[in-house]
Amino acid sequence: NKTTLPLDEAANYVETNKEDQNENKPLFKIKNNHKQEGLKQLEKFKLPKNAWYVTLCVREPGYRGETSKNTKEKFRNADPLNYLSAIKSIIAAGGYVFRMGHPTDKKMPKMEGLIDYANSDYKSEFMDIFLAATCNFCIGNSSGYFRIPRFFSIPVLLADGPVHAEYFSLRKEDLYLPRIFKSKDDNKFLKFEDMFSMPYSLLANDDFYEEKKIEVIKNSPADINLATLEMIDKVNNNNEINNDKDQKLFKETIENCVFKQTQRQQKALADISQSFLKKNLNLL
Repeated sequence: NKTTLPLDEAANYVETNKEDQNENKPLFKIKNNHKQEGLKQLEKFKLPKNAWYVTLCVREPGYRGETSKNTKEKFRNADPLNYLSAIKSIIAAGGYVFRMGHPTDKKMPKMEGLIDYANSDYKSEFMDIFLAATCNFCIGNSSGYFRIPRFFSIPVLLADGPVHAEYFSLRKEDLYLPRIFKSKDDNKFLKFEDMFSMPYSLLANDDFYEEKKIEVIKNSPADINLATLEMIDKVNNNNEINNDKDQKLFKETIENCVFKQTQRQQKALADISQSFLKKNLNLL
């Protein structure tokens, strides 16, 4: 309709229309020859037959020459060691975890059921895609990798999320665990309505947060673990959060604040982590 939309809003438009038409076909499918090659490569990791696995990609400095000294991305970088409890929960539920990423990433501790794929000799661009397309779900951050499983309609837990505009690209199968913001002026937390409104929903550089006097609060290991347990239940047991009044209020709040600014209707499809929402009801 002669309209150009920002990336995540465009994704929301597509997903909303697919929902309205009861059409949930993945954008991409693995070709049979690629599937067979991927299964052959998977044998190198010595997983049991028919094992299920989760891909985990935690953004760290290192890719494209970024370092801890020159980075302007602290607002979205995270520590993969904060995800150890979540990894253990997946393993306890019978799954395996492929830690995705770049060879410059921090090495993970040895753990039965955890494959530090990013630092393995078996890492390849082919397997990056194959694992994303065949995992039970992906735990990702605000970086490129979580988009890949979504292309194959694989559910995503988007954790440690500071760029809240990205929420609207998520589907109802996904789950959001946001970072929250604190004002350095009065030491108070911003409400969800403010965090999901511009400019706060689109700040993409540490300097912008400094300029706005905003402190970004990272997700705790406990928050990440609880959200992961919710995701396991959601994907493996088909348990949905139905008709929860707080979820409804959260979605109505952020839909309304976005509409006020853009005069375009976006639909909040994904749930926010239920445990995180109950803990932060004062932000509604």
